[in-house]
Amino acid sequence: MGLEIKKIENGNKVTLQIKGMINTDTVSVLNKVLEKMNFNDIDLTFDFINLSYITSVGLRTLLTVRKKLQEEKIRIIGMNEAVYDVFKMSGFLDFFPIEAAKSSYLLPEDPSFQQLLTYRVATDPGKKILFCDDKSYTWNDIDQASQIVAGDFFNLGVRKGSHIGMFARNTFNWAAAFYAAQKLGAITVLLNYSLKPEEVKQYSQYGDIDFLCYDTASAKKDYESFRDAVTGADSNIKKLYDISANIDFLARKDELDELEGRFTEEFNSDDPCIMIFTSGTTGRPKGVLSSARDRVINSGKMNDGFNLNENDKILLFLPLCHVFGFGSGLNTSIIRNIPLYMPSDISDKNLLEIIEKEKITLFNSVPTKILSMASSEYFDSAKADSLRVSVIAGSAITAPQMLGLKEKLPHVHFVSLYGMSELAPISKTEYDDTVEHITGTVGKPVKDVKVEIRDHVSGERKKTGEIGELYVKSENSLICYYRMDLDMQAINDEGWIPTGDLGFIDEGGYIHLTGRCKDLIIWGGENISPKEVEEVISQVDGIHDVKVVGVPDEKYGEIVAAAIVMSEGKSFDREKTNAHVLEHLAKYKAPSYYVLYDKFPLLSNGKIDMVNLKKEVADKRGSDEAL
Repeated sequence: MGLEIKKIENGNKVTLQIKGMINTDTVSVLNKVLEKMNFNDIDLTFDFINLSYITSVGLRTLLTVRKKLQEEKIRIIGMNEAVYDVFKMSGFLDFFPIEAAKSSYLLPEDPSFQQLLTYRVATDPGKKILFCDDKSYTWNDIDQASQIVAGDFFNLGVRKGSHIGMFARNTFNWAAAFYAAQKLGAITVLLNYSLKPEEVKQYSQYGDIDFLCYDTASAKKDYESFRDAVTGADSNIKKLYDISANIDFLARKDELDELEGRFTEEFNSDDPCIMIFTSGTTGRPKGVLSSARDRVINSGKMNDGFNLNENDKILLFLPLCHVFGFGSGLNTSIIRNIPLYMPSDISDKNLLEIIEKEKITLFNSVPTKILSMASSEYFDSAKADSLRVSVIAGSAITAPQMLGLKEKLPHVHFVSLYGMSELAPISKTEYDDTVEHITGTVGKPVKDVKVEIRDHVSGERKKTGEIGELYVKSENSLICYYRMDLDMQAINDEGWIPTGDLGFIDEGGYIHLTGRCKDLIIWGGENISPKEVEEVISQVDGIHDVKVVGVPDEKYGEIVAAAIVMSEGKSFDREKTNAHVLEHLAKYKAPSYYVLYDKFPLLSNGKIDMVNLKKEVADKRGSDEAL
């Protein structure tokens, strides 16, 4: 077995991640790395998570390093039982501060979510890792709460392969319920907490949701009304489970003795275990089915090159039900052992206060939010100087906007990322890329992701610089769209995914997006299907025809607008239409304004001229014709 060493630097803090075996044949690899290091002002961590064994020649090298550094400047983490035994019989335990000693649990190369949690509890149980408002929780707390919830799930009938819907806001209890489901081998179905009860019922059909975790804030109405709405006729949901933030699962610790040793079956990381819904031009949300292996590997790709370590801190306002929020929040936290802050109050004022107080280093965002924070009356550049990295995704950001952010946050490395629920990330800019790259491109394809530009109609490959549809391919993409027809599946017969996005690749390998083949509207990072909104508006009495379009917006990227043709003799009632839309759809899907037409512009073939219609609707924004 060879030896691989990855060096991670953050100022004077250096971590050496060592994989393989340190013996006579491999110690030279370690020595070469150490010879190039300056030990005058360094805080050194040896990460032995993936070190299988060490012989005396390796110990000798470590001893020379120990003589160069004081005890508080060196440590070893992630030591397995075999390596610990070598240290013990050699008397080396007295030389090094050792965290996670005696842990016989060695993290698999491609771990499941269940295995990740087991490893964190085995190696760092007391570390405060999750902060929700005024409460903090350790890995041990998460494990114990998830064990209690797993017991409840099991009693409700949850088994391997059950589908558990997660319809709740970001809380400690969300995390506990998620890991409880993973302990049982269930599939967690992540639902946007802005959905109406009627929409939740529809999603239960699409995703075969057997059990629904909810919180009172997401339920919005009283429990009885919510229960009747989501479990009524045509619903697939059998049982509801309350995970509201005010419920204290850890108050039930006396039940842990009974639960000890249960739910320890290990599930393959390649098993389907998570479903995230995405909108599509069909109007029906599609359940993107993935494995833990895919989600863990992709989260790793998103953070590659950021020099993240356990001294970083993540502030998350993005919802965990989104691929961006889940991947950059809870998933990054457990993969990298980084503290995660998830406040219930995500106002600009509160987020800025947390950044200042807790010295947050990582804040990922959609453009709308970070621009709002930077222009807030509460913003102070000096108080946000702990920030180091901010990934911007979900929608485009303009060059003037980015220049404004760089002026206010000059120390922050902004990274543009492109992805979708089916595969995220696809590409990203580099840690030190220019504003031109960040705003004009979505970076280069990440490791092991292939990208081609093809003609939208013929499928013929385009040359460098030529515009076409982006096709992507990766072993870590979705498994499938759950229970959708074969011809509706994302992956074609060559294993490629047509993204529906138009663009080109320049000579430097950067991807430029120029538009979308599909008509999805992206409002502040939220995907909205025009067809879905059209179907709801068309239910309003007197509306003959409706077309929903996205209109460019400085704040949200795009807003929703609707073009309306009324039936003869009928008049348009904005209040009535809005009330109907808000009764059936989340608020962000509702049109910001309406434009009335006697008839829509048509092409020569009789089809609606959507290009000109969209332009007209956009041009009429703010005019007397915009209702």
